[in-house]
Amino acid sequence: MNNLIESWLIKLCLMVGLNNKKNKATILNFHRVMSNRDIFYSDALELNLFRKKMLLLVKHFNVVSLSEAIKLMEAGELPPYSVVVTIDDGYQDCYTTITPVLDELGIKGAFFVATEGIELGGLWKDRVVETIRNTNKQTINSLLDLKSVAINTIDEKKAAIALICKKLKYLTIEAREHQIDMLCAELGLVELTELFLTRENLQAMHTAGMEIGAHTHKHPILQVETIECAVREIKMSKEILEEIIGSKVEHFAFPNGKYGLDYDCRHLKILGNLGFNSGLSTNWGVLTDISEQRFNMPRFTPWDKSGLLFSLRLLNNFRNKDDG
Repeated sequence: MNNLIESWLIKLCLMVGLNNKKNKATILNFHRVMSNRDIFYSDALELNLFRKKMLLLVKHFNVVSLSEAIKLMEAGELPPYSVVVTIDDGYQDCYTTITPVLDELGIKGAFFVATEGIELGGLWKDRVVETIRNTNKQTINSLLDLKSVAINTIDEKKAAIALICKKLKYLTIEAREHQIDMLCAELGLVELTELFLTRENLQAMHTAGMEIGAHTHKHPILQVETIECAVREIKMSKEILEEIIGSKVEHFAFPNGKYGLDYDCRHLKILGNLGFNSGLSTNWGVLTDISEQRFNMPRFTPWDKSGLLFSLRLLNNFRNKDDG
């Protein structure tokens, strides 16, 4: 579709929906954005598509930082069609690819970082991906309850990674690390390099006005851990990041992020006790009530490649049962 026609149609839809109440926000959630395609990270967003979506936001919506959204909502002054951009995990492309686009367009994004990645160069899933990617072995024979898993071709390796990560995700930290150590022992140890943000990257992003938030240390599913472990994971991530950027870390995003499955009301209380100002889920929805949703904010990400469909789906997210 012609860009001019697409822009006109989006503006028309915005005009039709001008009765949209203020003091509502859609928080968008992204993960990896890559300028070069990596077949083992096929769910990463292409740079050109990410930039196109950010341009649409700046042109047609009110893009605000997470802290601004909270402050304006508390004052009852958040403008209609307010949008917040957030990015989870903390990979190197947050600095090399995402921040330059946001900085160019004047967007202050919120980056939620799982801090073990800063120390090790990646997270637990990366150990699985890079170990299987780089091995010359043709099968995996000693992991979990799996029988022999073929990894001779690229497609077989991708299927094995998806299967193994799915099984490892909901294990406790201790059990998961044990299984990954076994995998590395069988296939050969691989060093993780240049996959994750460095301390210097984070300092530069903070200086550029990006918000840095906590995302636990080892990226566990908090629901399967003890409360003591959950407190330790959240607190450690917060303290490491505060030491790196020299400022208070006020925002937190739950790993995986489905309320009731990955965390519950006990974990919301932890955030308040540790002095956070917000907690973010991956449950779809729109932020409408900061007093009720402060530590359980919904996030929504239209997946469409078409600019018009992306915008229409985003517009539709602002509707809720109170709109009539």
